[in-house]
Amino acid sequence: MAFVDELMDLPNVAARDSFGRPVVYTAPGGERVELDAIYTQRHKRVSYRDGAPVTTIAPAIDVRHADIGGEPEAGGTVEVMGRIYRIVDLDEGNEPGVTVCILGRRS
Repeated sequence: MAFVDELMDLPNVAARDSFGRPVVYTAPGGERVELDAIYTQRHKRVSYRDGAPVTTIAPAIDVRHADIGGEPEAGGTVEVMGRIYRIVDLDEGNEPGVTVCILGRRS
């Protein structure tokens, strides 16, 4: 079964290796972890107006739980391309074991 898991993970690893950027994740408790993650933008709902959701685009990274030894936590920080962001929201990734961290104001 481990071979099948590794085989199924190959496209994800190839994408991360090709498009990933060096990132430093710091948990709210202060533990720093260096990893490669895909830095992108995602839609984030910010409010409702007349019953319809209002969205904006926010920076985000996809984090594999195996890369940081667990799930990322809101309130942590991410340093990417020389900028430090705070994690303001977490969404499920497109695959098990991945969390999308929505990034907010720079610290």
